[in-house]
Amino acid sequence: MVVLADTSMSTPSGDDDASPQEYLADVQDYLTTRGWTLDLTQVAETVFLFGGTTTANDGTDRRGVVIVATGAGDELGREHVKYLRKAVRKYDADVAFAHARNGTDDGIEDLCAEHGIRLIDGEDVRGGSELDEGAVDDLSFPDKESTAPTESDDPDATPAVTGAERAEPSGGDGTAVQSSGIVEVVRGNLTRGGLHGAGAWVLGYLVVFLLGMLDNYEYPGGITPFRANGWVFYGTHTVPLEASGARQGVSATRTLEVFGSPSPFDGLALTVPGIVYHLVPVIVLAGAGYLLVGNAEDAGTGVSGTAAGVALGATLSAGYLLLTVVGQSVFSFEYTVRRAGLAGGTYTLAAAPEFTSSVLLAGLAYPILFGSAGAVVATVRR
Repeated sequence: MVVLADTSMSTPSGDDDASPQEYLADVQDYLTTRGWTLDLTQVAETVFLFGGTTTANDGTDRRGVVIVATGAGDELGREHVKYLRKAVRKYDADVAFAHARNGTDDGIEDLCAEHGIRLIDGEDVRGGSELDEGAVDDLSFPDKESTAPTESDDPDATPAVTGAERAEPSGGDGTAVQSSGIVEVVRGNLTRGGLHGAGAWVLGYLVVFLLGMLDNYEYPGGITPFRANGWVFYGTHTVPLEASGARQGVSATRTLEVFGSPSPFDGLALTVPGIVYHLVPVIVLAGAGYLLVGNAEDAGTGVSGTAAGVALGATLSAGYLLLTVVGQSVFSFEYTVRRAGLAGGTYTLAAAPEFTSSVLLAGLAYPILFGSAGAVVATVRR
């Protein structure tokens, strides 16, 4: 990190009328008198990021990051938590702290606790930098092999992430990913993921429709472009078309492959290669999963790590499955013809994407597989 300011010679202010730089000096003194060696990076006009090292009880060096908002009216917000979590991943920090001069509301406290971020109490900072003899140091670490959290004067303080905890399956930001954590990821992002999934479904259909216009293939008699391109859209998910016919009580059913043989499109000749059609849902769903990670992080429900990324990406299936089931009905086609004469009678013809394949392949397998892939890529890159 680049040192942007030297506040080590400043005098602790001890009052609420201090300038942002004076208050920053108080925070730095609070950290350095507790054994931290620090660098300072300015994030915004009154927001700073400390990065540094200290020695744990077992003699090992540990890395930490601290975000501090020093303006007189500054409160800790979601944007600060987001920036701090990125810093944890970037610098592979063992622990993260946060402090805002004007305090923190309950929602942000819960968010910090969820991501293993410890809050520095403002009274401790303003009370001076000397550590009373025999006092418990809120910024110290337990031994690296210890499984117990750091003891603190504040029973509600979020414990530092210990070495033992980091050995567990981790979300990449120092917080262990447990099965209950995966459930929380899904629960906290189900609506958001469903909306992204529904958006991906609509976008995928529109892209297929445009490709169909470029190909200008012939539609079966009586079938509108809207419905025919729906069949093609389901075909890009390898969902076959189920066609049936009935005459005078005698019926027959046949399965047709949109991109294979037999096909509902006689002599289907594609200007656009078939592989391009098949890549549409793959790319759209992976992109939706990628975007979902960023939007979830902006909303304060972001995740880190492969397991959490898979869980988050899988939430796309909520909206994708819903529209897949609705579309299977909307894109169905049926008509009845009555003919007179010796060969006359009533003929009924029907066709629709096969229901079971629509649900299992298009509605579940595709969004879970490719949505999760996009989400995992996003979590790795952040």
